[in-house]
Amino acid sequence: MQVDEQSAEQSAEQSAEGSDEQPAEHIGEQPEYPTRQRVARLNGELQRRPATRPQSALAATLLLAGVSGARSMTGVAAASHALAAKRAALAANKTFAPRAPQPARLLSEPRGAKRATVAAAMEMLGDKLPWTSDRIAPGPLVGRAMSGAAVGAAIAAESGQNRRAAAIIGALAAVAAAHLSFHARRRLSEIVEPTLAAVIEDVVVLGVASIGVAVLVSDR
Repeated sequence: MQVDEQSAEQSAEQSAEGSDEQPAEHIGEQPEYPTRQRVARLNGELQRRPATRPQSALAATLLLAGVSGARSMTGVAAASHALAAKRAALAANKTFAPRAPQPARLLSEPRGAKRATVAAAMEMLGDKLPWTSDRIAPGPLVGRAMSGAAVGAAIAAESGQNRRAAAIIGALAAVAAAHLSFHARRRLSEIVEPTLAAVIEDVVVLGVASIGVAVLVSDR
């Protein structure tokens, strides 16, 4: 009986010592943090994942940059709203979206969309004034080309495409649309009142912009 009691006490002491030693080992361990190189590599892999497919990005660029040819700020405002809504949807789905570089980042933020919308509304009002310059005049045409380039670059930044190539495509689309819409507006003004022709053009521009936004937002 004494032998059994001694063996039981020894086993109890050994188990107690083992339980005391085990936490000591865990206390001495240091948590394994990812290295800076690993974090950079993971961030690079995530940023290479496009938020928009190339086909949808090209279609949206042609539509919204073309809108900028008729109304320089309407295309920018539409693209800005689409990009901001797309980022909000990705954030709601807890999906990673790479942060776009400037100046494309400004268009994908809600404050950029609000400012562009105000500018687009003022432009539509100014378009009805009799002293407004022709859109195919050198100054306004350059402004429309720049708007189209900004639209193309912003969409490319979200889709992981070449921003410079997209900016060129956007600028060319805006210039082409400026000439087409100018001559169409002039022909329409021969049939109806000039103000009515301008309003009809506004409706068409907003319709095309809505299609471009739908193409961009629905692709996620």
